Amino acid sequence: MASPSIWSSQPFKPFFKVWFWVITVPYLFFLSQCYTITPLRAVPQWSYRVSMGAAILRAFFRYLAVLRFQQPRQMVPGKPKGRFILIAPPNAALIRGVFNAPLAATDPAPAGAVWYPASVATPSDRISTDANRKAIAYTAGGASVTGCNPDKGARNLSAVATEHFGATHVLHMQYRLASHENPFPAAVQDMFTTCQYVLDLGIAPGDVVLMGDSAGGNLVLAVLRYLAQYKLPQPGT
Repeated sequence: MASPSIWSSQPFKPFFKVWFWVITVPYLFFLSQCYTITPLRAVPQWSYRVSMGAAILRAFFRYLAVLRFQQPRQMVPGKPKGRFILIAPPNAALIRGVFNAPLAATDPAPAGAVWYPASVATPSDRISTDANRKAIAYTAGGASVTGCNPDKGARNLSAVATEHFGATHVLHMQYRLASHENPFPAAVQDMFTTCQYVLDLGIAPGDVVLMGDSAGGNLVLAVLRYLAQYKLPQPGT
């Protein structure tokens, strides 16, 4: 099935979608019959339900991968309006090592993010900073290739963070999705950009927490390693 991968990036993508499921649905039906016989299952120790579930998930993720399914970054205010921000890259003096190495395939770029439950004062308003503010900079997973809309998931995350982690604000950021246009370390740069932005707001480093799930957690670990290596202010835990 090499050719569909090529077609998926062309104007014929709608035809490929139809063709993919025309082929896949009968194949899944075929497996549903084969898997009634235990030795024919992909893993004989699995139950029929688990075997079919795995087959359906494989088909679904193959569909996403072959179509190169990626949600675009939210670079305009949209629904969040005043809570949306477009963060500029940090001071060039902070861009070191892997971020600006001769072999680095990309440069720091603006990162989109949404505040919950309300936006935080800009750096120019730091004099009025509330000393009791605690912020979480969060990024979602998605294997670094499947995007998400911060305005959909950040509301629930904010409720959990404020109730269980003592945070007063949550900044749900979006990183550049891995692609030929945005190779490594683009996503790590975006997480670092977000971290520095929150610190520049005047919130004490100990009151800033970096948080992520799945691929987002990997970005957090990479940024923490970068901060430690260059002896930059460390977020809290």
